[in-house]
Amino acid sequence: MMSREKLIHSLAVFVVIAMTNWKIVDRLQQLDSWFAWSAYLFLFVLSYGSLWLITAQKKSTTKTLLFLVLIVSGFFGFSHEVISEQFLSMHFIETSMQENAHGFSVLQTYGAEVIYSWVIIIVGMVLLYLTGESIHTLPHWARSNKIAWLALIVPVILQSGLLYARGGKGLSGQPYQISSLSYVSFYAFYQMIFDDKLERQTLTDKPIAQPLVEDVILVVGESVRGDWLDINKDKGVATNIKPLTPYLSNFGVAASATNCSASTNLILRTATGVDAPVVASKINPFLWEYAKANGFKTVYIDAQMDSLNFQNYMQESEVAFIDMWLQFPDLKEFEKDAAAGAKIASLMNNGVREFIFVQKMGAHFPYSNKYPHDEDEREHEETFVTATKEKLKGTRWQQEYLKAVGWSVSQFFKPLLDVDFSSTFLIYTSDHGQSLQLTDRMKSTHCNEGRVSPDEGKVPLFIVTGQQHWLQLAQKNVPAAMNQMSHYQVGETIKQVLGFESKAPSLFEPPQNKPRFISNFNVRYGEKVIWNDINQ
Repeated sequence: MMSREKLIHSLAVFVVIAMTNWKIVDRLQQLDSWFAWSAYLFLFVLSYGSLWLITAQKKSTTKTLLFLVLIVSGFFGFSHEVISEQFLSMHFIETSMQENAHGFSVLQTYGAEVIYSWVIIIVGMVLLYLTGESIHTLPHWARSNKIAWLALIVPVILQSGLLYARGGKGLSGQPYQISSLSYVSFYAFYQMIFDDKLERQTLTDKPIAQPLVEDVILVVGESVRGDWLDINKDKGVATNIKPLTPYLSNFGVAASATNCSASTNLILRTATGVDAPVVASKINPFLWEYAKANGFKTVYIDAQMDSLNFQNYMQESEVAFIDMWLQFPDLKEFEKDAAAGAKIASLMNNGVREFIFVQKMGAHFPYSNKYPHDEDEREHEETFVTATKEKLKGTRWQQEYLKAVGWSVSQFFKPLLDVDFSSTFLIYTSDHGQSLQLTDRMKSTHCNEGRVSPDEGKVPLFIVTGQQHWLQLAQKNVPAAMNQMSHYQVGETIKQVLGFESKAPSLFEPPQNKPRFISNFNVRYGEKVIWNDINQ
């Protein structure tokens, strides 16, 4: 018969699992066969038993170490679920590895959720520590360090095996105290053993013409919704772009390459088209190489990072093609886009051919520090009403987003309003959009997996140039291309302007595909790419 102490501990383990795994019921509702039920229950019982046995050990260094592992693993998965209201996944694990440079921004934005998750995990584990300590009737073999380690290793191995067999899936709804560790372990193992080591190709194409412009500029904003700007809608967020109308070819709302920053930027920097973009972005030559091959100096303006930190899949091998890398470490975040615009103005028409790639600060979360505090007096009520088609002003964080977008875009273009564009070709877009739910609490606004909100991929896309050949080609295509283009035509456009032969659709040609974006760029383990149409 089970002793009173064991019964209390058993109930405590169940309560802690329920407290830190909110979506278990959702997962149970998704199971559609006896085999799925059997597999789920087997792994759940195994994880439950592992947690029970580890926390019932006597005080020791091993127990302390295992407790720390369980705490970190539980916190990692539970905090993700609290913030995003989604199951932990391999997509999130891989994305986190590439987006880790913005970890502090996550803490700033979701600080309350992070603290809440941490407190719940700590309280739960303390409860298990106390109830486990009260058990004195375990057999000697069950209290050995080897059994304690096996109690953790065995379920991790089995769960990792399931991830491999199911293409990175199968652990939704399993206790995060164990499953988070399984996800990370599987990712590390896959990277080490199975990961495809694709070799990036060396540029072999030769330029076929002398460039018609001196400066070619690709500007990538951050988290800017294209359908909320004043150039794309009545009463939209003011952008300072309208004075450039004589040089403007606006393609309206376009589809980003993906709904995540890192993958979209990689696709843009590698001039990747719509055919097999995941693989192509990993083997294509960089735009820097095309520019240098036709006599351009390459300039990278990074308004997001400091201390020359890498982000967005950038590595040493790519940096070797960059002649000038500019950052603004001494400026406040809301000052950096204006500085980037001013720097571009100083580089234009200086007698030197330059290809400039700009990574704007934009409206990266947290939004509240992307504009000066005196902007708090402005209310974008009309913008929000027309954007949502509802008579709502929006919540605080949605207002902050609109202010961040308005400030970052308008301040970036302000130094460029009086510059001669006759020898410049500039493309402006954003890395992805934002899904701004009508909720008081900010949820995950982008980089979600599966069938996601079209808003995550809605970005602005326009060309600014005074060079008549390119201006006429672009403006001629605008009527057919309005709201139908995507990032997958941007790279080919840049290559043409740099003086290379066109081999795929560009912004100078009518669209051949629907404006779609990928919501699972880290597609491996047998998965297929998921495309999302921004017009659905």
